[in-house]
Amino acid sequence: MAKLVEMDERIRIFTQMEEDVGPVILINKFSVDPNEFDQFLKGYATDNEKFKQQPGFISTQLYKGIGGSAPLLTMLFGNLPHTSREQLIML
Repeated sequence: MAKLVEMDERIRIFTQMEEDVGPVILINKFSVDPNEFDQFLKGYATDNEKFKQQPGFISTQLYKGIGGSAPLLTMLFGNLPHTSREQLIML
């Protein structure tokens, strides 16, 4: 199972998303067992379709390490109103 890794140990991602600011780049780091990568990718594709429906959505990117590296990074770009951020938390 994929595990979301907090980028800042002092402030959780969900707390940061409560801020009402302009355009954002949401960066998530996941630790994924290499045997579960295909399952993670399917879930990412499903969530990505939900992201595309959000007002202000611009794009998402998925980055995977090379040489058997397990961490994955996802980046979401958007000018998301506060309500959309709340919906993203629920995804």
